[in-house]
Amino acid sequence: MRGRDQEWRCVEGLLRTVAAGGTGTLLVEGGPGTGKSRLLEEAAKAAPGWGVGVVRGRAEELGELGPCGMLFAALDLRFEGELPSGDPFARLGSRARVLDRLTAGFQKRARAPLLAVLDDLQWADAATLTMISALRDRLRERPVGWLLSRSTTGGGNQAAALFDLVRRDGAEQLDLAPLAPASAAAMAADLLQGPPDPATRALVDAAGGNPLLIAELIAAVRDGTHPSHRLRPVVRRWVGRLSQDARKLLETAALLGRSFAPEQAAALLATTPAALLPAVEECMTAGLLTATPYGLAFRHDLVRVTVAADIPQPVRHAILDPGPPAADAAETTALKARAELVAGRFDSAVTEAERARELAAASGAPLPAALAATVLATVALRRGDLRRAARHAAELPADTREGRLRRALLTAQVVEAREGPLRAIALLADLPENSWQDDRLLTLEPPVTAWLVRLALAVHDRAAAESVVATAEALAHANPGFPALASAAAHARGLLDNDRDALALAAERAEDVWARASAAEDLGVALGGCGRQEEGAGSLDRALTIYHDLGSARDAARVRKRLRGLGVRHRHWTYADRPPVGWESLTETEHAIAVLVADGYTNRQIAEQMFISAHTVAFHLKHVYRKLRIGSRVELARIAMAQGRIDPEP
Repeated sequence: MRGRDQEWRCVEGLLRTVAAGGTGTLLVEGGPGTGKSRLLEEAAKAAPGWGVGVVRGRAEELGELGPCGMLFAALDLRFEGELPSGDPFARLGSRARVLDRLTAGFQKRARAPLLAVLDDLQWADAATLTMISALRDRLRERPVGWLLSRSTTGGGNQAAALFDLVRRDGAEQLDLAPLAPASAAAMAADLLQGPPDPATRALVDAAGGNPLLIAELIAAVRDGTHPSHRLRPVVRRWVGRLSQDARKLLETAALLGRSFAPEQAAALLATTPAALLPAVEECMTAGLLTATPYGLAFRHDLVRVTVAADIPQPVRHAILDPGPPAADAAETTALKARAELVAGRFDSAVTEAERARELAAASGAPLPAALAATVLATVALRRGDLRRAARHAAELPADTREGRLRRALLTAQVVEAREGPLRAIALLADLPENSWQDDRLLTLEPPVTAWLVRLALAVHDRAAAESVVATAEALAHANPGFPALASAAAHARGLLDNDRDALALAAERAEDVWARASAAEDLGVALGGCGRQEEGAGSLDRALTIYHDLGSARDAARVRKRLRGLGVRHRHWTYADRPPVGWESLTETEHAIAVLVADGYTNRQIAEQMFISAHTVAFHLKHVYRKLRIGSRVELARIAMAQGRIDPEP
């Protein structure tokens, strides 16, 4: 049971309780091949050592010979009556009689401590699941433990309903995640009776921590057969349980590589990303796809390779017909722009996004154009150029759900910076069914999670903040291989509960450089608020350094104000080899003020944006006028427009 130490401790806890004359239930869930059946098998083997008897049953994918068949078989009870013709209990008599017979069977076995091990309940019929629930109630006074498993894919929703009911009744649940890399390597070494060579280790890594895939790979290595011969039946069985739409998505995505954008798959399938959502969710629930900060990916690359290999070569060529070269170039360039944004290279992000927008316009490709507009709006927002951020947000398409969400979200962030949280939350509240808390949005834009929580708390809507945090944590839990989701969830939890450890985790692990600074800023505020001023100032100082390096003048000004509140004063100018006059002579603060003046802000409004006093604004503006040799705001607006720092009025 490599990599399952924590899960095994839970099994031992259940056995200990039952051996002492108590009762309890342990639920085991996981995707295909995660080791649920192996865990139950080991528990059944271990039970006699605790003085606990075992009753074992397994639901069959093809169905049972009759209702409650697995329970009758587990208890060595025979069926009575004819085959059913309507009511699933018709052949067995009344429901009460069936329950009485099964109860008597368990009571006979439960004269000593007993463990009921019931596997693959996703395939169980409704009658069986109903009886399991009723038997738990009837046998509460008996030393009976229940170890139940189900796969998160395949079957209907009835087993999930049973698990929810039992969990609410106090049962403990285990969610079997993929094995950690070290545990996967150790499992391979156990099976090989020695360390794997580099080629085998690479295959094990490609299994993505799935114990069944690892076991099949090692079996192929030992037998000297090609891995595909062992993997193909397994993967075909997994894929065969999907709906037709989900299979089409998976097969198409397999040709796009390990990671892909939903827009790519939608384009090849001649549909929209929104229309793909049910199929995407089905594949994610099946444990075959997972969300990343930038799109979707196969959880196990071996699955992708196996699925792709089953697609005939002519079909592959037909699907992957490259189409217009400009469209491919636009998509590649837009994705590069997004990567540059995350890395904190704003100038490069803008260059790539503008190029992607030109290529998209030339090829008539709307999806790269939307991604480029999102990058441009986000850079402008982080730089404090609210007018430009609003303009780029308005470029996002309103004819798709994703476009409307992104557009509304970016617009709300601009409005919050200009007018405060009440107006921003009102904009988001106008969206249907609180879709701004949608997990798809938080998946595509992880850094926005903390902003949404902060916004909800600012208007005293803790319920909305808790909803966002719950969604973010569920995403992080479902996608353990993607730290951007984990750090976003930690940041959100830290804000909600003033959890300094969670904020520190986000400040350390966030992939997005700007998000790292944001978490460090929130950590500094939390530390200062609990009397740890020196540590708080240190965290704020780290945030200030990142903001300054990024050119996020408004964020840097806000942090300076926070530092002043802790008694720390920072100079907010830097020595540089600047000319004495002209636009390039302006300091960072003077430049920010000049752009806001040119945008039509009053001195008081600028003071609010820059987190300084109106008197300080006037002081800096005087220097701007002197360096530019002008005497009015109108002249300043003309110069800023000529420099491309603001856009002309439409």
